Amino acid sequence: LLLAGAMGATNCCVGRCKLQFEGQTAFEKEKASFLELLYKYKDDGEHGSKSATVAIAEVAEAINSRCDLVREDKEAMLQAVSLHGDLLRLCSQALQDDPEVVSAAVSNAPQSFAHSSSRLRADRDLVLAIAGRQGQGAA
Repeated sequence: LLLAGAMGATNCCVGRCKLQFEGQTAFEKEKASFLELLYKYKDDGEHGSKSATVAIAEVAEAINSRCDLVREDKEAMLQAVSLHGDLLRLCSQALQDDPEVVSAAVSNAPQSFAHSSSRLRADRDLVLAIAGRQGQGAA
């Protein structure tokens, strides 16, 4: 992908996604569209115009229908898990192993920790930090 820009348009197949790439233009459009959708649902949720369940289902569908590169994009998925932590299950394995992404998910959906990597689930300090946040929230 990154090398395609200097060479012009290149066919790229990643998972279910087949797009024409001219540099990063197609992916950047896909990512911008996804982030716009996240902001829309965040605004809808804050203004009560859409139920949280419907909004999250639609965001999850948007993740599933887009190029797998969106699942691997830290900025996009960090926004998604900040909206609803359970979306961690749709992140790439690399992001499920990223402490920043996992912490953002767990901060609003503690049960999402089950979707983090086995390495992070075995990280005693991280587990204690998450448990400490949960204890503070209950106080």
